[in-house]
Amino acid sequence: MDRQHIVGHDNVLAPADRFTNDQHWDPGPSWDWERFMSLVGAPLRGRHGVGPVGSAVTIAPGFTDNEQTMELCPQDDGSGATEECSTVSRPANFVPLRTEPRADAPLFGEQSIHPNEPGTDRISDWGAAAQAGQQFVVADKKRDWTAIWYSGSKVWFHNPRGSVTIPAHGVTVVRPAGTEALKVFGTSYPDANEYPEGLSPSTQAPLSMYGVPAGQAYVATAAPALTDDFFPSSGKVVFGAKKMYTIQYSHKTALIHADEVNARRR
Repeated sequence: MDRQHIVGHDNVLAPADRFTNDQHWDPGPSWDWERFMSLVGAPLRGRHGVGPVGSAVTIAPGFTDNEQTMELCPQDDGSGATEECSTVSRPANFVPLRTEPRADAPLFGEQSIHPNEPGTDRISDWGAAAQAGQQFVVADKKRDWTAIWYSGSKVWFHNPRGSVTIPAHGVTVVRPAGTEALKVFGTSYPDANEYPEGLSPSTQAPLSMYGVPAGQAYVATAAPALTDDFFPSSGKVVFGAKKMYTIQYSHKTALIHADEVNARRR
């Protein structure tokens, strides 16, 4: 019962390249994750602060006093109340992520949304947002700014005196074991030769726009699990021999092969 196992639709990565344009953003930035986790008996506990580079932090900006400015457009507002895009300021569950440690730096451009341009402050644009309860590895610190490894990049958020983070203890941090970037997946199916006769293997491929470069590190949200596939028509489950870690890769979680990483409990 924690934020790593209670996720939003917006935290689930696309299973394949062709689905990345349809990734969801609900429940959105106005969902108060910190209050919700308290209601289910699993509040984000600990004193605010930030540890050294290489340590892990939990994003905990609060909600009521964490006001963010966002662009609201007609296609984002199902009520039909808006006829054109407008700027709104309201409490939010995230901190914006920038390419450099300064307030006027461009927002991070998430690869599947903005492959060749900066991110935006659209209310539906989750690509430059670290959400309450998510955990990341500290990549750098500079004055009132903290950097984390996020979606294969180093990104920055304003964190004076650690006011929007809580040091995360007892978490597993994983990093590439070799010099090559790790492939990132949205599914964890067994290899084709691991399926019994009569069951058609599900196919998968790494998401082409993502990777985990050597030298970066991410928080695993759970212990590594065997690859598996479920056949609802028969109720059969097929398990593979390989294991995969689920990691907090960006605003969304992702899967990487366990035999390609070094893991350390921190």
